[in-house]
Amino acid sequence: MKKTLLTLSAALVAGAGMANTPRVFAGEGTPDFNQSMRTESKSLMEMVNKAGMAQPKLAKAPARVSAADPIIYEAPAGETVNYLRSVYGFYLYWWYILFGSNEGASDIVFGDDGYAYIHNPFGGWATNSYLKCEVKGDKLVATLPQAIYEEDSNAYDEETDEYYPVHTDYYATLLYQEIGEDGTVNYVMADTDEVQTISWTMDGDKITMDMEYDTTPDEEGYLSYPEVMFGMVSSEGVWTIAGDCAQEYNKVEVNPVVAPEGLETSEWAFVHDGAGSFVNVGFDGDDVYINNLDSSFPESYIKGKVDGDKVVFESGQYMGVYAGQHYIYFIGATFDESSYYMADNITLNYDAANKVMTAPEGTAMILNAALDRIYYLSVFTEPVIKVRNENPNPVPGAPIPSSFADYFEDYGYSYIQFSLPNLNADDDILSTDNMYYEVYIDGDLFTFYDDEYNIEEEMEQIPYSFSDGDGIYANGTAHTVSFYFSGYETVGLKLYNVVDGETYASPMTVWNVLDNSYYIDNNVGIQSVASGKGVAGVEYYNLQGMKLDRPAPGINVCRTTMEDGSVKVTKVLVK
Repeated sequence: MKKTLLTLSAALVAGAGMANTPRVFAGEGTPDFNQSMRTESKSLMEMVNKAGMAQPKLAKAPARVSAADPIIYEAPAGETVNYLRSVYGFYLYWWYILFGSNEGASDIVFGDDGYAYIHNPFGGWATNSYLKCEVKGDKLVATLPQAIYEEDSNAYDEETDEYYPVHTDYYATLLYQEIGEDGTVNYVMADTDEVQTISWTMDGDKITMDMEYDTTPDEEGYLSYPEVMFGMVSSEGVWTIAGDCAQEYNKVEVNPVVAPEGLETSEWAFVHDGAGSFVNVGFDGDDVYINNLDSSFPESYIKGKVDGDKVVFESGQYMGVYAGQHYIYFIGATFDESSYYMADNITLNYDAANKVMTAPEGTAMILNAALDRIYYLSVFTEPVIKVRNENPNPVPGAPIPSSFADYFEDYGYSYIQFSLPNLNADDDILSTDNMYYEVYIDGDLFTFYDDEYNIEEEMEQIPYSFSDGDGIYANGTAHTVSFYFSGYETVGLKLYNVVDGETYASPMTVWNVLDNSYYIDNNVGIQSVASGKGVAGVEYYNLQGMKLDRPAPGINVCRTTMEDGSVKVTKVLVK
């Protein structure tokens, strides 16, 4: 499957204040190397609940916050300038609140109405809106508070055991440090009715926030928490997300690949990492254009050059902006068991007669959020791009488990994570519209009951892309199923494909939860992902070589020992 990780989100959820002294390590907010920046789409309230953070009671609670003007979702007509913005501020790493430096995309519209509009004004959260500023000489000046974000979510009522809708408005404002008697740090609005402003100074292609903050770490390598910052509060005046104490905007030129007018394209299969999708491929002489490498950029192209039996795609091609915060570039790369390494290009072997482009072993295509280090949105290892097979073998490949979590009393469930391939044995892409899977516990077909899962009636066959919002989860080829009991030894997984009224079954994959190993039962179905070899055992290690009980979030090294004694080492990336 396409390799993604749930790691860094340059976002902030600060509900309960921060413990200990007001210092944090002066590390980079953006990971330095071989890290993913893709995140799942979650609401602020979901993050607050997940982090277990209660909303603090402010020592000096102001009146309900409001603003005269509504949220600006579209800036007036004017000149749009793109910037790479570097900030010092707060963000969320997993569910931990961290403070440090971060960088991302931003644009400023210099409107024909004489005002400037900063898009996504915080480094720690994409509001998808604009902050309105007056242009005064070399200054941009914003009057605060300004309505900047809104969200509809659900809250839980313990008395009725039901969820009810909640609408929350958020405002951009200035926030001041407050340290509690127990040493926790929080940020509050000033207890004043005076109008407040924040400004930025323009100097050529650079714009800098006018806020005094010393970015020099102390002798132990720690930064100080800011005494004042530009942040966001709820309508109740509670600091809930985002806060920057330093911002610097540097103008950048973004030049997406533009396909020639009238370019004719056809649909090819893009196969990588045990999964596949369809891309559009077009030729203009020796130039090759491919678009829809990633669903986040369905209109963006990369350009390659045919050179005999090779096609070369240069690194650094601009793809677009992801989640309103990051410029994304196409990068060719190499990799080994522990790391990815940036390259000037990726050169694919090209069979023009059969219309197949094949990446050499140990190479990858990466959609990356930087040009000087690996910080990826998506990684496609050893991809194959080939003309679409209109009549593929309908038998799907076997499910592949990735991790298992045993029953934990405090949570009340166990779970298994696995991949359902959308490929057959020939690496042809199959439609998942008519696929479903079954789960077997100790050899018996498992029934999902409506009183345990968020479903209307009991189910044994689970549609490929079905999620119930609780114990059954699907995200592309990645799937998770929870069980609200313990005491079982094996979990079986079987995938089905229904074509023209005929049902085709994959082999059965059996996961032994006692030793975290699995095998493919070739007597059930016809295609083994282990090339006919039985799996004797599976071990997982981190990149430092330490053995793991189960795969951890991030890059894992998987060592699979076959029954014939052979060993296969692969990388497993877990969200």
